[in-house]
Amino acid sequence: MAAINRLKTEGEQKRINRIRLFGFCVLAISLIVLAILFETIGVYYNSKLFTLFVSQTVNEELPERTVRLNDELAPFDWDVIYCFNDNETKGEIEKTIGIKSRFIETHPFFNTNTTTPLFQQYIFVRGKTVVGVIAGTAEEIGFAWSFDDPIKKNENAELYSIYGADGIIHLFKEEWDTLG
Repeated sequence: MAAINRLKTEGEQKRINRIRLFGFCVLAISLIVLAILFETIGVYYNSKLFTLFVSQTVNEELPERTVRLNDELAPFDWDVIYCFNDNETKGEIEKTIGIKSRFIETHPFFNTNTTTPLFQQYIFVRGKTVVGVIAGTAEEIGFAWSFDDPIKKNENAELYSIYGADGIIHLFKEEWDTLG
């Protein structure tokens, strides 16, 4: 009789261990889902914040203006911003910024037709993490800004901005009236 009770206890112990393992797996999966959700919300928030600050800083009432990238347009944590055009693949972009990210977008087609609006992507990186992505044509995102070299936050870059007749904000790293 004692042997039967002992077997029953071992069976119950296995069942308890399976329940614990199941609970641990559910907890681990939940934490992973939450981490992905918070990362997505953070990237979305920073991207919208930048776009909002650009549209509030330069508009019809203030058509030409000098702005500081760090203070006025991108007050969130970032180290460097990159600009890419529609002729670069996701792989090329990831190689340039040195990290892989699910937030990097690719344009559905290459801009071979001059009548197609230029697709641009601005990627904010902090350490080894993408913290903001703004992608689209100037008409879609409300501004146009092109630069060849990445801009580091510690440069405290000064941008010259013009509110164009087309309703699009144009940002330049150099003085706009010298662009000939």
